[in-house]
Amino acid sequence: MILVDDAMMEGARATIPVAGEEVAVLAPSYVDYFMMKVISARPSGIRDLASLVLERGLLSSLSERIRQILPYPEVFKSKLEVNIIPVVKRRAFIDSWRGVFGTTKYAEDDRRRIIETLETLLEELQR
Repeated sequence: MILVDDAMMEGARATIPVAGEEVAVLAPSYVDYFMMKVISARPSGIRDLASLVLERGLLSSLSERIRQILPYPEVFKSKLEVNIIPVVKRRAFIDSWRGVFGTTKYAEDDRRRIIETLETLLEELQR
């Protein structure tokens, strides 16, 4: 569903401490990570997406990147419309979201902002 290109392979390089040594790891860029979460549309990924949108928003480069690495961009749109937005709209979502992250931080206003952001993204993709 996603083409792995040179930009994705270059990704963001980071080092993490493991057993007292620094280990280099390759992590996807924010945009690529976001797209992978949407395409998978697993329940845990939907909660991750909600947190990503709330904390980091959406990057303007998302639409361009979708065209670059998604051979079937309609799948991305479908996942948003059928699998992700309806789950976030459920009232029980907020409890699930809080429970997974062990916080009371997330509120109804946050959920509404995420829904608005994802619906705006969906509208942009349908143009």
